[in-house]
Amino acid sequence: MAEMRLYSVSFEQDNPVVADPGVTPAYADPEWLDINGDGDATDPGEHQFPTSYVRGEPLVVSAVFHLDRPWEGGGTILVSATGPDGLSLPWTPAAVAGTEVRITAVQAQGSFPGVVRHYDEFQLTWYATVRGSEGQIEVGTSSNDVYLTLGEPQTTLYHTVVHLGSQNAQGATTESDVILDVWNNVFSTNSVQRVDGMPLWYYHQYDIPSWTTQSLLQARLTAEGVLGDGRCGAWANLMYDLLGAQGSDAQRIVGLIPDPWAISPAPEGFLIESWTFNGEGRGAAAVERAPGSELDIIVAAYPYLNVTKGLLWEDLFNDTRCGYAFRFADVTDNPGVEGKGPNPNPAAIFPDHGLVEYDTALGTVWFDPSYGRAYEGATEEARLLSFEDGNGGTPGAVAGYY
Repeated sequence: MAEMRLYSVSFEQDNPVVADPGVTPAYADPEWLDINGDGDATDPGEHQFPTSYVRGEPLVVSAVFHLDRPWEGGGTILVSATGPDGLSLPWTPAAVAGTEVRITAVQAQGSFPGVVRHYDEFQLTWYATVRGSEGQIEVGTSSNDVYLTLGEPQTTLYHTVVHLGSQNAQGATTESDVILDVWNNVFSTNSVQRVDGMPLWYYHQYDIPSWTTQSLLQARLTAEGVLGDGRCGAWANLMYDLLGAQGSDAQRIVGLIPDPWAISPAPEGFLIESWTFNGEGRGAAAVERAPGSELDIIVAAYPYLNVTKGLLWEDLFNDTRCGYAFRFADVTDNPGVEGKGPNPNPAAIFPDHGLVEYDTALGTVWFDPSYGRAYEGATEEARLLSFEDGNGGTPGAVAGYY
């Protein structure tokens, strides 16, 4: 028999994985490609791209092989493969054209396990024989990352999105299992990385224009090195998309604003812990007060005075955009609630804050992926109180209002 080697493998009827924003090359079919025939797919121009299937689905693949000389009337070439978890491709007649041997969309015997899983090396060992002959030869081994999701994905399968979900919810069989595993193993910690190891931060830069999963996964060069950076909305979207990649559509993104009844007049925003409120505040002494006037009521409710460099939002920040700069301050920012990065002192002045809401068997929970905290309560008001003041061992996040 002519010498035969594996050239490429394509996964069919899969849910394609997309390269993270800015990562090149873009993922494409075939997922495994060995151009020079040395048995691996790691040389320049070659690749091993990931893919995904829904748990319990069948494996379907196509493959191309190369012969060292044209196949001229030597009989029908049969191809098979064996893989993990008892998956195997039956002996399948191949189409031969010159030196190229091809099988197309062959379904494996058996199906993927019925659990969420990440195969770090999903290896298929390939064999060939000639119909009617005895014996077989091994013609190559392909290896790819393969992810099994709980259900049909509801969002773009960026590599990091499907990786963080399937890697950290391995063995899950229910949506509640996935929610719990993703929260405990990913978002309750403040050290989260892109699939290639790049750290993902919460408000490394205080004015970062990053509200989406895509922007959070984009690499940025900073004084601390290359990292991803995002606001609360970006982190809420990342958690939302992680669950969506596993087939969930029950999660909701909610935007919190300060409780309008917390203080009168109603606050425009809140300060996240930790801040030092110096003395009794000097706001009252900074203005001419008329008892009962609107200004008098405001100063009585908000006695502390901080003066920014100007009237624009960006005038809050120092030159590095990684801290605040006030001309005068009754209230000073301290390291407080640690954010993703881990960032010991992320931005802490907000008009609102993005969370992920999910109805568990025990009630509705607000998950705060930016800080790795969860807030519970039977009503929305109770959950807001938990966020502001703390509840059940989870400390409150709010230091004050403005």
